[in-house]
Amino acid sequence: MDNCKLIVEIMEKIKAIDTSPLKIMEVCGSHTEVIDRLGLRDILYPKVNLVSGPGCPVCVTDESYIDVVLKLLNSKNVLITTFGDLMKVKGTTNSLMDEKPNHNNIKVIYSPLEALKIAKENKSLEVIFLAVGFETTAPLIALSIKQAKNEKIKNISFLLGLKTMKPILEHILKDKNHNIDG
Repeated sequence: MDNCKLIVEIMEKIKAIDTSPLKIMEVCGSHTEVIDRLGLRDILYPKVNLVSGPGCPVCVTDESYIDVVLKLLNSKNVLITTFGDLMKVKGTTNSLMDEKPNHNNIKVIYSPLEALKIAKENKSLEVIFLAVGFETTAPLIALSIKQAKNEKIKNISFLLGLKTMKPILEHILKDKNHNIDG
């Protein structure tokens, strides 16, 4: 069966579900981007109404965290490693993206494990990984910290900015008028 037939079949099954419309909240801008890019809003409507939630931990990172990172950029022998989405988050004055043209010590990576490799290859630098994320990101960051310890990598640091989604979701769900189904 080709993908188009499968998609049509799934859409027909969704439309055939005998239920009142569901309101599902996505919590992250990356989720919103993928939902929009794939046209899921239109595919699922009217059975499922997707609404945007509070924002992901990266998007709601406090500007004081970014300000600390911007100060670290001016330190000698420091290399900042980060996920790409954190580059756009503003501190009180600038974002990492704003500062990148003035600094050659910012590297976008896709996994904290890459930061370990970079640290091993650059022993004269203190490699700092900007550990911002939520529950899904925390285990890989923890694994990276454990691996750095096991491999005795001394020139790596993790600037923690992890957040949990549970408190904000509980806060939203306490509101009797939230009308969110999932």
